[in-house]
Amino acid sequence: MAKKTYKITIGELVNRLLPALKSASLLTYKGAPMSFLFSMAENRIECEERYKAYVSTHEKILKEHSVTDNNGEPVTEEVNGQMGYKLKNAIAFEDAIKELEQTQLEVKLHPLDKDHFSKCKDLSPDLIAGLMVLLKK
Repeated sequence: MAKKTYKITIGELVNRLLPALKSASLLTYKGAPMSFLFSMAENRIECEERYKAYVSTHEKILKEHSVTDNNGEPVTEEVNGQMGYKLKNAIAFEDAIKELEQTQLEVKLHPLDKDHFSKCKDLSPDLIAGLMVLLKK
């Protein structure tokens, strides 16, 4: 299968597509051709590479918006029983993360033939929704 360029946001990739590809890789596809399974694996690898860039950028934004100690290290604090970084301005941090997640990407992925999912057990609505961008009509 030839790759196609998809325009999606980083948020869609991180919150829907990559989790769906990870879940889909655990399912059994009876009668699916090897090319389909290979395409699924390649798509997951491509999305995981994009996810690494997202994590790196997220960490930079977090450090930029965190209060630091005398050594320049982010200060942590407990909020509602969970440890997290102490932020200089939570609203500015949230705005920066929202902007990051709304950033458009062009990702080259293999389209997936929905017929290969027809014999698959354990398909969930969330998994199908996450893969919708790749499913051929």
